[in-house]
Amino acid sequence: MTSGVTISSQLLFFFSLLGAFNGLLVSAWLFTRKPASLASRFLALLLLMISVRIGKSVFLFFSTDLADIYRQVGLSACFLIGPCLYFYCRTASSQLNRAPLAWRWHSAALLAILLIAGLVFPYGSNSPEFNRLMYQIINYSWLIYLLLSLPLALPAIKTSFRRHSQSANLKARQNSNILATAWTGTFCIWLAYFTSSYTSYIVGALSFSFLLYFSILLAIYERRGQLPRYQNKKIHQPVADHLVKQLTKLLETEKRYIDANLTLPQLAKELKISVPQLSQLLNDNLNSSFTHFINQYRIEEAKRLLLQIPPLSLESVAELSGFNAQSTFYSAFRRQEHTTPAKFRQRNHSNIITAQSN
Repeated sequence: MTSGVTISSQLLFFFSLLGAFNGLLVSAWLFTRKPASLASRFLALLLLMISVRIGKSVFLFFSTDLADIYRQVGLSACFLIGPCLYFYCRTASSQLNRAPLAWRWHSAALLAILLIAGLVFPYGSNSPEFNRLMYQIINYSWLIYLLLSLPLALPAIKTSFRRHSQSANLKARQNSNILATAWTGTFCIWLAYFTSSYTSYIVGALSFSFLLYFSILLAIYERRGQLPRYQNKKIHQPVADHLVKQLTKLLETEKRYIDANLTLPQLAKELKISVPQLSQLLNDNLNSSFTHFINQYRIEEAKRLLLQIPPLSLESVAELSGFNAQSTFYSAFRRQEHTTPAKFRQRNHSNIITAQSN
């Protein structure tokens, strides 16, 4: 009987810690992977914080005399899980390559709070009642960031649940799945810890191990299921050239990009080709995703509108050029033109006035 209990405990310890260990490995891989992106860096930080939090939980569950410093590190990591998820969802959904200044101030404020709280209210020198209160505050702040991230992750979650949906390309589909899995997985881990008083404290660690391996298997399945389909439908160059001409004509003459709700299936239907075929055309021949390709036309239209006199408001420019939100317009414009719409208008208006005066 004792041997059976010992073996069961060892297996529980192994499977509980497995997710944390592999989470650290995936986090290190994301940090060192080239080319690096801002979204992958925040995803790496998210996995790192969850792995540290899970690791602390596992060791605390099996050894109650865990040093206070490790408990402090675990709670600090738990405090940063929500912000890391939020920043990852922001970067992944907006495809940002540089963090705005507001984000840096946000991160600096969080780190300052963490540092001050750790120095003024260290874990070891406070009562168990106070530590439980701090634990609840951290859990509820985690929930707040989960709710803030939900609108950003919801489109990806909906796409992932549509089993036969077609995204712009395999990479876009995979990114959508990763974003959906990151949010739902983080929520499940939060829920496991939040309800641990009714279940068990180790459930959070076990859920992370399960979710991590499920995500890896899903990514492998997705890649195997998608690659052959595209390889068997390679577009021959003469056909591709003809389709590119049709696509360019459709966008330049009819300005279909102005429709903020334009989708890949709609455009494929107007070109009288299949969705996978249009995806391949954008991927292989134009080296672009659907969103990036359409946004290039929208930005050019926005640049023309920005120079109109009398000047239009930035909100009107965004709407008239086909963007469904001013924040999306701002991000896409800055990414393509390396400046803001307001600075672009100011600089070019100054050039026009200078040219007219000469």
